[in-house]
Amino acid sequence: MFRLRTVLRRITFADVHRLACYLVEEPGPEAHAAQVKSFSVWPLHYDNDRWYLTINAVNDSEQWDRRINDRLAKTPHLGTDIPLVEPRLHVARVSFSEIAKQSPRTRQRVTFVSPTTFSRNGRSYALPDPVLIHRQLARKWNLFAPPELKWSDETVEQLCQTVVLESANIEASRLPNLGSRVGFVGSAEFRTEHTSAAIFSSLWHFATFCGVGSLTTQGLGAVQLPIDERSARTK
Repeated sequence: MFRLRTVLRRITFADVHRLACYLVEEPGPEAHAAQVKSFSVWPLHYDNDRWYLTINAVNDSEQWDRRINDRLAKTPHLGTDIPLVEPRLHVARVSFSEIAKQSPRTRQRVTFVSPTTFSRNGRSYALPDPVLIHRQLARKWNLFAPPELKWSDETVEQLCQTVVLESANIEASRLPNLGSRVGFVGSAEFRTEHTSAAIFSSLWHFATFCGVGSLTTQGLGAVQLPIDERSARTK
């Protein structure tokens, strides 16, 4: 147990972000400089003397897999002095078109499994604001989805005008190594009208891949849906 605590102190959110960007992003400075990423990272999981890193992305291209495998072969490190040992890539393919075909829903229960935080006016905002969450998810969807699956501003605005936070059971969670930032973990249920049910359902399945809030490539903002509603995941 002592050794595990020692290792945990050597790994920061920035270490996780750096490794994920190295493995996933295309060559060149443009992809790395992008403020919004096409992938997210779940919190590091330690079990049986091994670290497990889960990288999520909506992707059905084998080129993505080849790029990661090529970089894993170069023995990247997690943190300053922790090499990856026998790294393996497990891929469950999913595309934007598959997510867009989810059955419409007017209610969605969500579990925030890692601290979720937003930035508003330069300050940490740690509440499951329904409009903020859905507007951000729709913006990210439209940034990376193929043209034929993008949603109009009117469609997104209709959702944001009708979505409400039905219930929440959350608690604050301070974020070490991130200054004064505060996040929240727990569960919440959102509701919308039937006219927005299709985009509402698709966005929450998309959220399980892209994360919610800020710093989703550092292990924050990871969400889960009830087991019977989950689609395939990319790891």
